[in-house]
Amino acid sequence: MLDCISDKWGQSFKCIFWIRGLSLDSIYLCDGRFIKELNRIYPEKTFKGVDVSRKAIALAKAMNPDLDFEANEINCLKGRYDVILLIEVIEHIAPSDLESFIRSTASLLKQGGFLILTTPSINKKLSRKHFQHFTPEILSTLLDSHYRINKMHYLHNINHFYKILLKSLYNKYIILNYQPLLSFIFRYYYQNLFIDITGRGHRLYVVAERKQEKI
Repeated sequence: MLDCISDKWGQSFKCIFWIRGLSLDSIYLCDGRFIKELNRIYPEKTFKGVDVSRKAIALAKAMNPDLDFEANEINCLKGRYDVILLIEVIEHIAPSDLESFIRSTASLLKQGGFLILTTPSINKKLSRKHFQHFTPEILSTLLDSHYRINKMHYLHNINHFYKILLKSLYNKYIILNYQPLLSFIFRYYYQNLFIDITGRGHRLYVVAERKQEKI
């Protein structure tokens, strides 16, 4: 339950919910924990996890020896996929390399394939590990040459109530573990704070379809 409170897993499960209705043969993504969860839910599908870090891939393989992981640059990958998921990836890529990176994702997708991504918005303080955070306008411009955006919205509205909520869950005095109350808190978070319509969300969620064109 506590993992579901975190913003990253919230986004991941949103992606699972969205792709549940699609007919997928293969999915490419960049998150070892997420690929494990997808494989558990969809054992009949084919998944591949990729990262440029050999250390990260070695750890993913050690934790999930039966799953397919590869350490490689995206422009060196082979094959065609129905869906590419980039969960908290593009903020780690230098702005000068982003256009070619997105072009490479499109070249790996089948005609009509989907790109699903999450990334921090400019409402979140820039991390030292990130080159930049994004606005809907920046993402639209970045994706426009190769993708048609089907959905884009903010996620994870960090308001004052949410901060109070977190302090009540975790502080130096108590760790809340009463399951009915945790369930209530998660339902409130998902219904009121997870998808943000105010423009103050700390992350952006995008579903984009590859344009019908030669790459």
